Amino acid sequence: GICLIGPVFAYLDQAISHVLFIINRVAWPLIAIIVSVGYLWLVTKGQHWWLTFLGLNNLTLFGLDFLFPLTSTAHFAQAGALVAIKLAHPKQHQAKLNSALKNALFCIIEPALYDFNLQKKSRFYSTLFACAISSIFLAAFGARNYAFPTSFLSFVNPNNPTWHWIILGLISIFIAFSVSLTLVYVFEKIAHPAAVQVVSAIKGKVSPISKASDPTFASGKLGRGVIVEPQANVCQLYAPISGKIVMIAPDNHAFGIQGINGVQILVHVGIDTVKMKKPPVRLNVKENDLVKCRQRIGVVNVAAINKTGFKPETMIVILNSQDYLVKNGKKQILFTIREK
Repeated sequence: GICLIGPVFAYLDQAISHVLFIINRVAWPLIAIIVSVGYLWLVTKGQHWWLTFLGLNNLTLFGLDFLFPLTSTAHFAQAGALVAIKLAHPKQHQAKLNSALKNALFCIIEPALYDFNLQKKSRFYSTLFACAISSIFLAAFGARNYAFPTSFLSFVNPNNPTWHWIILGLISIFIAFSVSLTLVYVFEKIAHPAAVQVVSAIKGKVSPISKASDPTFASGKLGRGVIVEPQANVCQLYAPISGKIVMIAPDNHAFGIQGINGVQILVHVGIDTVKMKKPPVRLNVKENDLVKCRQRIGVVNVAAINKTGFKPETMIVILNSQDYLVKNGKKQILFTIREK
């Protein structure tokens, strides 16, 4: 069996590589766009190793490859987007940004994607565009990779080393980085609102946070916000904004969402409900899930909370509200609450 399968797959590998090179020779601009954009999409699905396999197969058979140069632009496009976010929002999540930026420069782009650039379509699409432009530039000059892992130094042919490809490689990095940085920065500045708008995480009567029964919330130490007093026996829970679930309490009575523009919202259901033997809150999301505003994410047994003598009032708080309070020396509306 091995004697039969081995030669079959050897010929199949050669056929795949030959076909890829022929297609690239005929339609290199299209291939540049498909590979660069497709690589980022595959990363979000955890399937980018398929392109790695094809690139390594080309290197093994021919000693060179055209796929790796087209995917190399992704790291610097992600890095450019992160720098733009740092510049647009200098007071927000800098430590996490710095860590993601360092990883992106060392070819690990998942933190940049999942923690920042996938949270907002304008960021992700900007990086896709930057990747495509930089890859078309490389493809136009016939970029090839002669070693793995990939860097602009890998573009140099060891049998005929010149400065030519080092210079072109650095230019491609500059294109991916600068295009992504410029686009993301512009979109961040255009889209960043003076006031944060959220929907109510639960249906009920809305009151100022100062009326909360819990003195910690009422004092505003955790941030500005509102309380909602549920009216029904069983209430649905909704995501108050689009973003990423960054925290869920062990008994589900509280959860945190980091939304677009870095806004951090805490939803805390009930007063002292953590003391209940049977948790009254059931969530159908987990940490690191991406959610859309108004998406159903759980249910609250309000009747059970009332039966035990605890209060079901729900606090919706912007933890980093200091970033949204002042503009041009004047206090702004913190956020507009809307019913689901």
